[in-house]
Amino acid sequence: MTNCPDEVVVANWWNACPLLPLSEVARVPQISDETISITRGVLDSVGKRPVVLQKESLPLIGNLRRLALLLEVISVVAKGVRMSEDVEQVVKTSFGR
Repeated sequence: MTNCPDEVVVANWWNACPLLPLSEVARVPQISDETISITRGVLDSVGKRPVVLQKESLPLIGNLRRLALLLEVISVVAKGVRMSEDVEQVVKTSFGR
């Protein structure tokens, strides 16, 4: 627990951090606009591109994208359209690490 709930930030950096600039920041009811602004400034200063979600929702946007990609990859491999090694190569060379 904290005595300053308006200063607690829900933020998610993407791996590999040095390569991917995305950072998602979730607005929770008790967080102040000042805390959101400071968080965005800190993330900007270290080369991240923060996206502020208007409320906390799990999974976050990036994880929803990953889940959709995973389900499609499983389908393609299960149908025999591509070997898993081919799919791995596509993901490594196009969607980030």
